[in-house]
Amino acid sequence: MFALSTSWNAWRHTSGKEMVEDILSLGFKKIELNFTVSPEIFDQILSIEEDGSIQVTSLHNYCPFPSSKKKRVSPDMFSLSSINEEERLWAVKQTLNTFESALRIGAKAVVVHLGYIKMRSFTRELVSLFIRGKRNTEKYEKLLGKFKSVREKKSDQYFSAVCRSLETILNKIEGSGIGFGIETRFYGNEIPSLEEIGVLLERFEGSSAGYWHDVGHARVKDVLGIDSEDEHLDLYCNKMIGMHFHDVAGIRDHKVPGTGNVDFSKLAPFMKDDLIKVIEVHPPSTAEDIIRGLSVLERCKL
Repeated sequence: MFALSTSWNAWRHTSGKEMVEDILSLGFKKIELNFTVSPEIFDQILSIEEDGSIQVTSLHNYCPFPSSKKKRVSPDMFSLSSINEEERLWAVKQTLNTFESALRIGAKAVVVHLGYIKMRSFTRELVSLFIRGKRNTEKYEKLLGKFKSVREKKSDQYFSAVCRSLETILNKIEGSGIGFGIETRFYGNEIPSLEEIGVLLERFEGSSAGYWHDVGHARVKDVLGIDSEDEHLDLYCNKMIGMHFHDVAGIRDHKVPGTGNVDFSKLAPFMKDDLIKVIEVHPPSTAEDIIRGLSVLERCKL
């Protein structure tokens, strides 16, 4: 059974009750709380969850969003990969707060962004060339090669910071029964890359760390030539604890399934009984769009 992320409707509600009723009206009984859920709305949803009408399967770090001087709420507002120790430790603290919230509400997993490498992103430039029809050009391949070279040179200290962060968090949450979902990222300078996922899963073998496959992000990175979509699934399916489902039209993601270019049928072999399946679409998707998208996924035997 699929859950629906509140990334679809959280922006238009100031009441947890209305937010949940909005999702229930579509036939969903499971939800994922995204990172724009306030502490007040979280507490309201906690009360609803306790009466059994809805099940919260997962939380997207940071949830509920923490108090901060930063105006923009984002899963990247604090970075677990920061080489600024104060920021990194703050990110660790806030992530642990999310896990405490997950324990309170009975969620099975927390989806986590691990941070980024401070460098020229390159992704937007690659996207711009792609949109202009220059994907298979010498200029594109040169820029892609430069991106990979710069990332490799700069990654060590940021990846080491991530490992220190995970060591603290995974030790603290040991025995909680809550999965730590290492999510496929969108931008090339974000952690983890395809290879880094494997390094982390091996390093923290035996912990609650697992792989969270984001269908749209993996598709975009494949289209841009950054990482292989298929290899994400082939290499890490045995460690996969959850999946975000959304479609991609060109390189525009978080679209309703069936409105883009993703072949969802190829995901069927990777479904397992305990996999957390979350539809993560963004506005301006309508209720009717989501119902049609759910039918697409069900026809693919997902």
